[in-house]
Amino acid sequence: MKRTILIYCFSAIALFFCFTSIDADAQQIRRVLIEEGTNTSCGPCAAQNPSYQLWVNRNLDRVIPIVYHAWWPGKTDVMYLYDTLMNQQRIKYYSMSSVPCGVMGGKYNVPTGNNYVGAVGDTAAWTIGLKAQTFYSPIGITVTLNQTGGTGTVTIDVTSSASFKGKKLRVVICEEHHAYTGAPNKETDFYFLARKMLPDYSGVDITMNANETKQFSYDFSVDASFADDLYAVAYIQDDGTKEVLQTASTLDAPLPKEPAYSVFVNQYDLVFIGASTDSKTMELVLKNTTDNEVTYMLNAFKTATTPADWTATIVDDKYVVKVPAKSFAKVIISLTIGTTTGIGEANLNILIQGQSISFESSKLVGISENISALHVQGGSSNYTAMPIIEQTHGTSNYFNISPQNFGMAFPLLTNLKYIYWDGGTDGKITADDAAIIVDAINNDIGVIITGEQNTPGFVNNGIMALFDASWLTWCKDGYNAPYAVTLAGVPGDFMSKDFGNNVRGNLLGYLLPIFRINNKTTTFPIMTFAKSADSIFAMRTQRPNSRAVFLGINPFVIQDQTICEKLIDRSISYVEYTIVNVDEAENPKAFNATLSPNPVSTSSVLNFSLAKSNKVKISVVNQLGETVKLVSNDMMSEGQHTVNLQLPELADGHYFVVLQTASDKASVHFVKMK
Repeated sequence: MKRTILIYCFSAIALFFCFTSIDADAQQIRRVLIEEGTNTSCGPCAAQNPSYQLWVNRNLDRVIPIVYHAWWPGKTDVMYLYDTLMNQQRIKYYSMSSVPCGVMGGKYNVPTGNNYVGAVGDTAAWTIGLKAQTFYSPIGITVTLNQTGGTGTVTIDVTSSASFKGKKLRVVICEEHHAYTGAPNKETDFYFLARKMLPDYSGVDITMNANETKQFSYDFSVDASFADDLYAVAYIQDDGTKEVLQTASTLDAPLPKEPAYSVFVNQYDLVFIGASTDSKTMELVLKNTTDNEVTYMLNAFKTATTPADWTATIVDDKYVVKVPAKSFAKVIISLTIGTTTGIGEANLNILIQGQSISFESSKLVGISENISALHVQGGSSNYTAMPIIEQTHGTSNYFNISPQNFGMAFPLLTNLKYIYWDGGTDGKITADDAAIIVDAINNDIGVIITGEQNTPGFVNNGIMALFDASWLTWCKDGYNAPYAVTLAGVPGDFMSKDFGNNVRGNLLGYLLPIFRINNKTTTFPIMTFAKSADSIFAMRTQRPNSRAVFLGINPFVIQDQTICEKLIDRSISYVEYTIVNVDEAENPKAFNATLSPNPVSTSSVLNFSLAKSNKVKISVVNQLGETVKLVSNDMMSEGQHTVNLQLPELADGHYFVVLQTASDKASVHFVKMK
């Protein structure tokens, strides 16, 4: 049996102006991969799958479906048991925690009505999501399947008009229909079943130059009873963002009708790191498939958070572009970094003259290379910590970034010191996110992670080990409406001792976790459930040269706004070493103390002032709050003072100079580096 289908797609972002006739080799229709997790013991699956399958069949000109079977609620699902590892890995890849659950193009659709995220029966969400998918892609894929009796070869040819690197090519042998009468949920017809991934579930790395072609070929063998309904799927996916860039299959399906007008991106590298005056361009294609000339009207925009001295311009000032019938034009937008440190975004807003049609392009993102602190919005922004961070730590210290852009930028941000990973109400740490976080912590970057739904990713992907702690369970407090919980600070803990033991809260997303701390000399509880001091859901850890905090809670669960703000503020101060593990200063600016040079080699100069004569104790403490050197403990006069600190005996690491009188206390953080 031989089934062959040719699929091409094209996508573009940049502003360079030219005319050309429509080139089929450059502009390629993008087929959208949709993936579902289900189970034969799942009642909701039986209820939702029929409407989902009807929707799929109506949209086979645009979508290519694959279905995986989960190992819950029933472990005896025969479709799952056929290839347990493949099914497990793909469901875990998307962090599916319920079935039925589906993704489109590697992303979850925004649910409609009262539906949960990923509900396959939410066909309105699928329809809205499909309309938002780009229609073209630079990548073209051809899939050829030759098989007899379930044994055969699949060949994949890949072309691309734009260069890309670090993606994955995945190939799946699927069964279009499988009849089975033993399902506990009474379903009898199962469609689009994944049977084998080639060469395995991980896929193969693929990097391509512009206008390059590559071929891949794999032999396979599946159960002979599947042979009459087999089809092959090949797709290219970005594991950092989960986005599926292009998909092709051997399913018999028509190609969709092309839109009359479209705007798309012709490149993949849309994030860049640079210094002042560095710039990057983004190429866009304006397409017209009608029989008449059309006029595109363009405007270049910067987002509101882009620094004022950064510039976004359209190359050659081509703000009005006439595109002949059945043709396309290319335009280029340029983003230039200014002297102000920050993150900037530029995009095009596009109108078609005489038509009620508008487009907004993807964003070109620039990041200052000297950024030292980032706020990663890893979940919904409905409850984001960013306003509190700006209120307590200034508007130009932490810069907001998406997980996708952060993943691309992280390897190049050599000055990065602090990361606040904000899970919001629904954020989930993926394996790729976790790999970056682990790398950051191991390279002495201070990290804060918040959000209860981050817990599985925190536990399963190596971050928990760095805290030397264990996850025990989910606490049942808040399980029932109105989802109330009673929390507590930790007596004696400098971050939460003033919170008390009656902190009222209401869950915003999911139950809160309970942890056990295994190494109590380096990891410490921050907050617990009021019913038990052993029910820890927030903790901090002291590593040799950095600190990390995990709050298994969205801080906005806490009803008292003051406590919520203190928890965020103190978590940041802890990882920044502006709060020290000694009784915290009541007035940290009382002495106006400075230390220079810092880092310290063998000596440094401490400058401070006194409002009146006083006895001042000056000491050096380590990260655990232990005094390692008493500098002085003498009466000092009103005014400015200078103290020469000789510190050759200290080992390399983080320390604090602590100044204390009977009424005031402050600390200055320094790094000892030989």
